[in-house]
Amino acid sequence: MKKNLLLLLVTLTTVFSSCEKIKDAVSRDADITPKAVEITIPIIASTTAQSVLGEATLNINVDSLIRANVPEFGSPAVKSVKLKGFNLELLNGDATNNFSVLESVSAELSATNQPIQVLVSLPNNPDVDTRNLVLPVVGSGIELKNYILAGNFKYSLKGKARRVTTKELRVRATAIYTFTLGL
Repeated sequence: MKKNLLLLLVTLTTVFSSCEKIKDAVSRDADITPKAVEITIPIIASTTAQSVLGEATLNINVDSLIRANVPEFGSPAVKSVKLKGFNLELLNGDATNNFSVLESVSAELSATNQPIQVLVSLPNNPDVDTRNLVLPVVGSGIELKNYILAGNFKYSLKGKARRVTTKELRVRATAIYTFTLGL
């Protein structure tokens, strides 16, 4: 009887540890880009302090987004979400009104019941005519799962101007997230 009980215990331990190993093996990372958002920066009239340049809310169906990129998984499989990249494209720039007017620029993410999280920051933006910025990710490994799974979150652009602008600037913001998915 003791041998049978011991054999049963060893068998169950082996089965459960094997299931855990299989579960860990059936996971993957996927780089997923939600739809880009357009942010309008009003005419900049002051260069004295950092301010909110503009905001945009993004509503996504996270399950559909994941299934469109990794059909074998859905939102229940999300184990982790981390920012991989963040790009800004100026849609209506010209020689006077471009990203060179910004001395610094950063982007924050907010969602219901979550603290505001700084995603990217470029504290010393070069004074060169450009209509595209790739903003450096702040910190490595910041967990954003709860923000993204909320399905409704907001990007806020902040910055300090070095020069005023003569018109509103339309900016397309694109974020790339690495989703870790598993059983």
